Amino acid sequence: MGLGAYISTLLSLDPELKAVRIPGIPDWLANIQLPFPVSLVLAGVVTMAFAALVGFPILKARGHYLAVITLGMVIMIKTLMDNVTKYESQFGLIDLGGGQPQGGGTFNLGDLPQFGNKN
Repeated sequence: MGLGAYISTLLSLDPELKAVRIPGIPDWLANIQLPFPVSLVLAGVVTMAFAALVGFPILKARGHYLAVITLGMVIMIKTLMDNVTKYESQFGLIDLGGGQPQGGGTFNLGDLPQFGNKN
């Protein structure tokens, strides 16, 4: 659903950038900046808790009903994320400054043996 990606980004983003890009963000969240590995693990825990909270009641449904409820949850979360103005666009948290991959340089799938060069 993308919940973990948003949580990880919000926890690891620079507080000054949060204040500019996400107006109205709560102060307790605006002042937090965790290292990426920590925010990744924390986002996984929060996402797991949300999935358990929503998922266990849904698992009582069987057959086609389970499929319909699952698709409905995906559409509901997507619609919510598209319409929340704090995220500025349907593309999520936009213009975060970008950056280079760890180690610098660029990443190209063609550099991998299974996708291009057979070095």
